[in-house]
This record gives sequence, structure tokens and C-alpha cells, in this order.
Amino acid sequence: MSSPVEQIKDRLSIVDVISSYLKLERAGANMKARCPFHSEKTASFFVSPDRGSYYCFGCGAKGDIFSFVENFEGLDFRGALELLGRKAGVEITKGGDDKRNEKEKYFKVMESACEFFEKNLNANTEALKYLKERGIIEQTVSEFRLGFAMPEWRALYDHLKSKNFSDADIIAVGLGKQKEGGSGIYDRFRSRIMFPINDSSGRVIAFSGRAFVGGSTSNGEVEPPTGIVEAKYLNSPETPLFNKSSILYGFDKAKADIRRENFAVLVEGQFDLLLSHQAGFKNTVAVSGTALSENGEIELGRLNHLGAVKNLSENLFIALDSDPAGIKATARVERIAIGLGFNVRAVKLPKGEDPADFISKNGKDAWREAIKDAKHIIEYYLDAVMEYAKTGLVVAKAITQKVLPYVAVLKNATERDHFLRIISSKSGIREEALWQDLEIISKNLPEAEKNIEQSYSRGGPSPTIRKLFGLIYLKGDDGAVWREKLKNILGEERVLEVEESTVPLKDELLFEAEVYFKGRENLEGEVEEILAVIQEEKLGEDFKNAMDELSLAEKSGDTTKAEECLKKCQDISSIINTIKNKKHQ
Repeated sequence: MSSPVEQIKDRLSIVDVISSYLKLERAGANMKARCPFHSEKTASFFVSPDRGSYYCFGCGAKGDIFSFVENFEGLDFRGALELLGRKAGVEITKGGDDKRNEKEKYFKVMESACEFFEKNLNANTEALKYLKERGIIEQTVSEFRLGFAMPEWRALYDHLKSKNFSDADIIAVGLGKQKEGGSGIYDRFRSRIMFPINDSSGRVIAFSGRAFVGGSTSNGEVEPPTGIVEAKYLNSPETPLFNKSSILYGFDKAKADIRRENFAVLVEGQFDLLLSHQAGFKNTVAVSGTALSENGEIELGRLNHLGAVKNLSENLFIALDSDPAGIKATARVERIAIGLGFNVRAVKLPKGEDPADFISKNGKDAWREAIKDAKHIIEYYLDAVMEYAKTGLVVAKAITQKVLPYVAVLKNATERDHFLRIISSKSGIREEALWQDLEIISKNLPEAEKNIEQSYSRGGPSPTIRKLFGLIYLKGDDGAVWREKLKNILGEERVLEVEESTVPLKDELLFEAEVYFKGRENLEGEVEEILAVIQEEKLGEDFKNAMDELSLAEKSGDTTKAEECLKKCQDISSIINTIKNKKHQ
């Protein structure tokens, strides 16, 4: 009997599945649409009915119906399997994978805890009154499933034990802690208003609890003595369900609006997020509880979850707290976001206020105007520098310290040039001097910021190599002659290296070749053009190497070597010009 995966694929075509999410258009033997995983104006997302797969030429997203649903819905494989199983009428049994079954058990523990906290909040009038005073309406309390952890040391533990969950499960999901010496378990969260943190499909995976002193426990006990609550906010530790680097608070509720509005608003705290949602910006996400270290600082290495936002939109409006700690956190987040390729704008808040304060005092219309007036982060800091720095020397120093580090992490040279011109125009500093300072700053970027650029780089073979090997794979044995021609240009050893780099990408390259070349009659002519470009690229590399050798020979005073290198440069240049002339004939 075939597996559930095979049964589902037999009953559901990839076109059936993806067309229920996207508007597909015919493109020869394939279908195309605007990619749902990154922002684009021209459709580069292709679906192959024959292969049962999709591929985006813009961002590299690829896979089958299961990976599409996982990425679009924010589900794990089990979730995608169950969703598609319901569509296909295929029953998904619970047996089999012990690890997966264990995870399902952990989800049940978290769901039971969330229900318990919700019930406690509804019975605690003082906590409800506090939320109302903070501007949180009943609908938001219900929608975001806010709760309350009672002051008792084992209230949640006793509840979970009554549901037959084991001590090991309660500890594994971060809800209970072992007493020193191993003599029992107590609740991690006590006397706190609880904010459930969900995965992108809406399942509870962690909690963030805000200290709250007020109200009695279920059995009439008084609050624990002052000092029991150690921190204003307490977050779940990392668990088998919760990885702080992959989750933003509220992302599950915001993702559809981020895609629809084509921008995300990033705030720090839970109250900031709740009030922003209430003000109509349901595309708001928060870092609190997910990117914070134990001492409350935002950690660079825990902001990888911004990549999930970038799959939906490249436009990010940042409105973190304007107190000293918030300003420091904002700077770190902004540089990471720019490094990931976001178009980052800063929302200006009055000194000492966070978004929750601002919305409570000024209302949703003022919040809308603040977001509307947000400036690109580089212009935001440039204007701030020009406002407080009165002398030329102070301006120059402030720009070097406060503005150029943001220009340094821009990925696009054209963008860097654009902003350096603006900085030069407003400050009066020469562009040449700005470029020199920028080069020094770029060399001294923190490793974490350099690594982010590397982590999110697709890399791989050049576009011309991708096209050529796509055709070679498409034509099979008939494409062997093209490989031989490539060997004449690059040499056998280099071709073997290039070929090795394309093997893991074979399906992608085949897909690309089908889209680009299917139906074209003169493939030989196409290949000759590709080979000519590859030859130019190779000659360009050779010319650069020869020029480097010439420079070294001249510096060392080796005139014989210098003459040889100069002759080599002239020969290569002559070949390049010959190729270019042939193109224009």
C-alpha cells in the first residue's frame, strides 16, 4: 500500500494546490505567478505540472506541494501533511515517528497550560482591570489568548499532572523547574500576566510573563513576599518547540497582513504590539520574548527570524523604545535588517516613549501618521545629526559614528552611492572623504554583521554556468559536445569543479532550462552565445590576474617579469576586443 504522501500526490496536483493560494498564469508548458515568498513586481515563480514542483528565479524558493504549504502556512511537515490529507481525503494516522509524536505531546502540554492561564485571568479582576487601563480591549485579550499565572508555586504543575502529563514533559517545555537537590518541581511562571508565543501556524510554543502583583490565588492565599519576582519580564527557555532565533511574537497573526500591505512594523514589547494591532496595523510583530538575552539586550544572533518577514516583504518599519536601552537595541536591529536587504524606515517617537505609550496618549490616527512619516533609516539619522551637531567637525565625527555604519551594511553599491551623495549634499563633506571613511568602517564591521551577509547569500554557479548546465542536463547525451567546448575554454580541472557545484542544483537547472529554452529552435546559437560570455568572463579573470602580476613585478623592480606580464595583458586584451567585435558584426 502506498504511503500517505504518495496518496496525496496522486490525488492533488501541484497546480490544484498552489492555485488555491496564488493566481497562476500559463507560461508554455508551465505556470507562473508572483512569488509569495519575496516581494516582486514581475512574476518569477514557476510551477511545473510535469515535475510536480515549483521554483522561483528571484529568491530560489523551490519544492513540492508539501514544502509550499509548509512555507506559505508556516507549518512543519506534519502540519502540512494533515492539511493536504484533509483536502485529498487521505487519513493520516498518528503512529510511526516517535520524535514527531513526542513533539505533538509537547504541543498538548503547552495548549493545556495556555487554557489554564486564560481561565485564571478571567477569574482575576485586578489583572483584567490592569489590562483595561493599559488600553487592551476584551477582543484583543481573547484573540491573543492572554492569561495569568497564579502566585502559587505549583498551581500549573498540579493542573498539568491532573491531565496526566509527566514531570519530564513539563520540564522539557520550560513550564516547570526542578528544585535544587531534585526534591520536586515548581512552576517557572508565577504572579505574571502571560503572553503566549505561537509558531507561525498558531500553536503555542512558549510564553512571556510580565510581573503583576495583585489579586488572590485560587485558594485565598496572599501574594508571595516582595522580591520573589526577579524580573519584570520572564521568557520561556529554549525547548524542543521554541527556538528564539526563528520566532517573532505575533508573527502568526501578522503574516497575511504583512504580505497584503507589503510592509511590517517591528516593535519591542507585547503591549506595543497589541495596541498597534488595535490601531489597525495588524502587520506588526515584536521582538520581546524571542530575541532578548537574559539581561534584556537584543542579541544579533537571535534575529534570524527577520528572514521569515523578508519572505513576505522587504519593507520594515522599526519602532522600538526610545529610552537609552531601546535606542541601543534599535541600532543593532536596524543594521541586521539592512544587512538582510530590507528597506528600513524609522518611526520617530517622542523621547522616553514606546509605541504603547504613544498610542495610548495620542490615539490610532497619530500612530498612523507616525508610520506614514517614517524616514529611511539613513536619512533619519542624518537629519538627527544635522539637528544637534552645530559645527563642521562635530558633524563630520557624528556622521562617521552614527550614519556611515548603516551605509556600510547596504548590499547594493548603487544604494551606497545614492546615500553618500545625500550625506555630502546635506553636510558639505566631500564624497571622496566619505568613501574613504566608509571603506575603513566596512573593513571593521562586527563579525556578526559580516556573517549575516554570508548566511543569506545564495552563492553558487554564475548565471551563465547555470544556463549552460541546465541545457546540458536537459539534452542529456546530446549536450556532451557543449561540455567539451566548455573544457576548451576553462580546462578539464575547472570544468570538473564547476560540474560538481551544479549537481545538487540539477532539478533547479533543468527547471530553468525548460522555462528559458523550451520551444526555441536554435539552441546551438544560444549555446554559442553562452560560451562566448563564459570565455569573456574567464579572460576577464585572466586579465585581472595578469595586471596583479604586473603590479608586483614593477614594485619589485623585476623588469623582465614586468615585460612578460605586460605582453600577457596586451594579448588577453586583444582577444577580448576580437570577441566583442564579432558580437557587433
